[in-house]
Amino acid sequence: AAELARDAPGPAPDRAGDEARADLPAGDGPRADAPRLDSKPKLDLKPDAKKLDQKPADKAPKPDLAKTIPGAWKAVASGTFTMGSPPSEPCRSANETEHQVTLTFGYQIQSTEVTQEQFLDVVGYTPSYHASCSDCPVETVSWHEAAAYCNALSSRAGLALCYACSGSQAAVSCSEAPSYQGAAVYACTGYRLPTEAEWEKAYRAGTTTGYYNAGVNPGMCGACSPMDPNVDAIAWHCGNAGGATHAVGGKAQNPLGLRDLAGNVREWCHDWYQADLGSAPVSNPWGVASIASTTRVARGGAFGTNAADVRAAARDHFPPSDRSASVGFRCVRR
Repeated sequence: AAELARDAPGPAPDRAGDEARADLPAGDGPRADAPRLDSKPKLDLKPDAKKLDQKPADKAPKPDLAKTIPGAWKAVASGTFTMGSPPSEPCRSANETEHQVTLTFGYQIQSTEVTQEQFLDVVGYTPSYHASCSDCPVETVSWHEAAAYCNALSSRAGLALCYACSGSQAAVSCSEAPSYQGAAVYACTGYRLPTEAEWEKAYRAGTTTGYYNAGVNPGMCGACSPMDPNVDAIAWHCGNAGGATHAVGGKAQNPLGLRDLAGNVREWCHDWYQADLGSAPVSNPWGVASIASTTRVARGGAFGTNAADVRAAARDHFPPSDRSASVGFRCVRR
């Protein structure tokens, strides 16, 4: 509770979970009755100007996604990685059991958190507590609002809607679309929130250390000061953020060109939370059914959290209706 009061200044509360830290066969020769090569009719190679600008009446022009879908997007390849943290990693929590995860599909992920300007452009309102910075990450958004934003991107691009939503703005309520529940989430071609495994694979970007740029300094797990220079390089957190969000993209990128996965704001994930992910290898994990959980996963730490919370394996979780000044999101798509 003390941590959350520090994360969310002013009236916007921040409720953390109990585990928070946490891309014809060949013939036999010419036929005797085949026409002579020099007997082919001559072709008129002059272009017909009237035909060049004709388009099939039943084919509408494809949308220019570079203009309609905001943000820069990076590709994350399919593959296997180690999710969680080893028992020897300083600052780890009990809910970070190390295990092998295989994602059989590659995906695109936004290179930064969704900004306030992008959110306003796509869904038409501004929910953020830290509202004076259009390039700062949008926050004070529930999981439902984040899912609705992903749906709005899908609609712009003419893609499948991964969520079923009703209501609008802060009163919107979303759940997985019937066709994409459980493991079927990976079959949705539209925009959605990343699964927890997709999020961590993107953060790690092939690295295996506690942070994507370095290992964890055991003496600075819970401290804001003195500040770990490795953490300072990649994350806005309690040691350098001054109690507020900052414009996205201001810290060092990871090997995939992704920024702000560590710090600035936590990021909603698609999954319902489960405390123990187990040690057995898994393929395309998606969390648990809603009847087994009441909270959704959030990852990455925030401007008010300490160095331990911006590690690759650190896990948070909140009720999906919570709206915190330290929680935002980014989207992915297949």
